[in-house]
Amino acid sequence: MMPRMNRGGVLALLSSMFLGAGLAALGCGSETLPGKDGGRGGAGGTGAADGDIEGGGCLSDLFVDWQIQSPTGAAVTCDAAKAAQVIVSIDGVNHPQVCPSGRSSGSQDLVLPANYATYDVMVNLEDATGNGLVVPQATKIDVTSCASYSTPGPAILVVSPPAQ
Repeated sequence: MMPRMNRGGVLALLSSMFLGAGLAALGCGSETLPGKDGGRGGAGGTGAADGDIEGGGCLSDLFVDWQIQSPTGAAVTCDAAKAAQVIVSIDGVNHPQVCPSGRSSGSQDLVLPANYATYDVMVNLEDATGNGLVVPQATKIDVTSCASYSTPGPAILVVSPPAQ
């Protein structure tokens, strides 16, 4: 006969089951997942013979934040700058994001294609026809393990908004 559990015991059991399943689904943890990062092994690893990844098999992400400012440092909204989108480029691959009306800052959290690499990151601001409105801001990010990374600070996008 099975022992009875009180409601708290059942909830604890269920939450631990879902938490464990959730972490495995995210690809984080110490398990090895086949094909998670395209067959690249971990630092110093060669990958297992069956195609599994050594080193956990998760992919890093990069948090990129941005701010639109006037030459004096005052906040400028997307609509005042006539900006339609913010383009975050990682090694030449563009990740466009709508520049929301009334906002002067934002961010993107992007999954990186591989660990153990150096990425060139550029942030640009464009109008509706794809014309650049600012001098693009660039930085390099060294990814040395499977983790979350961020740019050193927000990309400051300096515009001279048209007269209102």
